[in-house]
Amino acid sequence: MCDDGVNYNVNTMSKTSPSNSTADIGYVDISSNTSEIKIKSFLLFGEHARELISPESALYFINYLCKKPPSETGLDKVTYRIVYNGNRISREKVEQGDYCLRTNQNDVDLNRNWDNYWKAGHMLSEIYPGPNPFSEPETLAFKQLVEDFEPNLFLSIHSGTKAMCLPYSHRQDSMETIVQSDSKSKHFIDMLEIVQPLDAQYCQCPYGGLGKEVGYAHSGTCIDYVFENIPSVAHAFLFEIFTSKDRWPDLENRFTAANNLYDTLIENHKNGGDDKRLIQSFRKIFQNHGSDFLQVKKDNKTSSKEHNSKLLLQKDDDKGLLLQKESTADPTWCVTQFNPESDDYLDTVKNWTRVFSELSIDSREKLLEQNLLTTL
Repeated sequence: MCDDGVNYNVNTMSKTSPSNSTADIGYVDISSNTSEIKIKSFLLFGEHARELISPESALYFINYLCKKPPSETGLDKVTYRIVYNGNRISREKVEQGDYCLRTNQNDVDLNRNWDNYWKAGHMLSEIYPGPNPFSEPETLAFKQLVEDFEPNLFLSIHSGTKAMCLPYSHRQDSMETIVQSDSKSKHFIDMLEIVQPLDAQYCQCPYGGLGKEVGYAHSGTCIDYVFENIPSVAHAFLFEIFTSKDRWPDLENRFTAANNLYDTLIENHKNGGDDKRLIQSFRKIFQNHGSDFLQVKKDNKTSSKEHNSKLLLQKDDDKGLLLQKESTADPTWCVTQFNPESDDYLDTVKNWTRVFSELSIDSREKLLEQNLLTTL
């Protein structure tokens, strides 16, 4: 039971796909009784089964909202809809030992199955987008839950690296071009200003839009679909919340580089400038750190026998990027790449609980300043 003043409802949405595949998606609606103007925040956890820490952080966050006073958690200013485990059937397989399983019950990557510049892919790839957009019962449920809720803020939570990402994944325009020309460009500077201090305090990891920075467009993602197709959504993010500790120093260095560049971009935009010189490339990050957006294998030489027996690889988007098939990956690597060990578990979920809460509050303040919260 939640404390007094907290409204908490657990629900399930059941969907059947055109191919008669079914899924039950659990979600929580949680709010408070205060009379404050509230932002509506939609949080989607667990699209990828092997990222166990994503649903775990959802459960910790829900408990935090439920057991603390709304004035302490920010629930007096936010109404949440939280999908706490978006890939339940495959998650159960991971818990039974299939530690590298990313896709759903039909071997479809749920974060390539949204109808946003969707592009067909090879069935052997671990980012197989399905036979058609919204072919999967899970994504059909996600879509309806977002549409019915009409959120102002959307956040998808993953692991495999550490990053705080903005739209767009399907576009290769630079952040500078987007800020200057996009129909929602006014929100991009706001999103950068929201995420920058949160990143500095809680992540020290790269941030920004990734379509340009990773070097190729990846279509069919939730963040792009929701940002472009749900009119109420002003701010959309995708956070990568964990990777193995040996990779943190490089990410911290790249955070510093990104910070310097985006400081210049934000200041330049405020002053009405048109600076085309800013360049930021995160591509190397994703050659060394697995990500929700792409799993790029290092360009190491392997023997033909090893390649054929252990590394079933699939090119994606005609860019020569090698994507390791999940069924052939090393289970030990998958566990440590995507999930903290027990000693780090509590630190991870506590850290990101603060981020989730503060993100909603900061987003609300931006929208209130611009008189947008009630008119989006």
